[in-house]
Amino acid sequence: ALLLAREPGLTASDLRSRLLTWAVDAGAPGPDQQYGAGILNARNSLTQSMAPARQRHVRLYDAAGAQVRSAAAAADGSYAFSALPEGSYRVYAGEDEDGDGQVGVPGRRWGALGGSAAPGTVEVIGAGSYPATFAVGYPAEQEPNGSTPSANALAMGGYQAGGSGGGDADVYRLLVPAAGSYVIETVAVDGACGFALEEDTILRLTDGGGATVATNDDADPAALDYCSRIGMSLTPGTYFVTVEGKRGGRYQVRARAN
Repeated sequence: ALLLAREPGLTASDLRSRLLTWAVDAGAPGPDQQYGAGILNARNSLTQSMAPARQRHVRLYDAAGAQVRSAAAAADGSYAFSALPEGSYRVYAGEDEDGDGQVGVPGRRWGALGGSAAPGTVEVIGAGSYPATFAVGYPAEQEPNGSTPSANALAMGGYQAGGSGGGDADVYRLLVPAAGSYVIETVAVDGACGFALEEDTILRLTDGGGATVATNDDADPAALDYCSRIGMSLTPGTYFVTVEGKRGGRYQVRARAN
């Protein structure tokens, strides 16, 4: 229906060919008895491509957690920032899709120098070259991370992926760089929170002193949205985001300006 709405002139043969050609292969390579031509993919069929075009972007964060620079990486992955003030920086990188400019979105490649869970720093002291080379994949929690001393990092404008064994709690350290309105939320990996392999989460935000700032269980239970979402105004400082799982499953947690 989507294809015909976009291209009403397609014949039945054209339609069949388009759907089969741009299906995502599953099981044994090529068509097979169990999976046929593969998994139907509406986006692929509409665009006649197997994946969206991706552009890697590099982000530089200062010691307060503020994003201070951003640059598109070259085709070979190289990047450079010039005339940086002295200080301590963390280097992140991620990909947008189809030129939409959205980087650090759950489900897209996102990583940091030293790893997203425990990123390293680059100390800029005087003029010179400060190389930072790292691979970018999909972020994952690093155990143990069940307490504030062992909390994983969560960058503002980025995300982390995790999972629980049921009743497990994962803790993330979040630096809020400036006063403003922010959203901290969990997102399902493939489907919807609370279903299949996806976690039904409880989200808790505490300040650097351990006081609870806000909690949320279900973002919208009437709509069967069992992800969790906290949206509020925050002052600058260090916060801790705790994700508790009820049933054992996967989740993604992100923080962003509202």
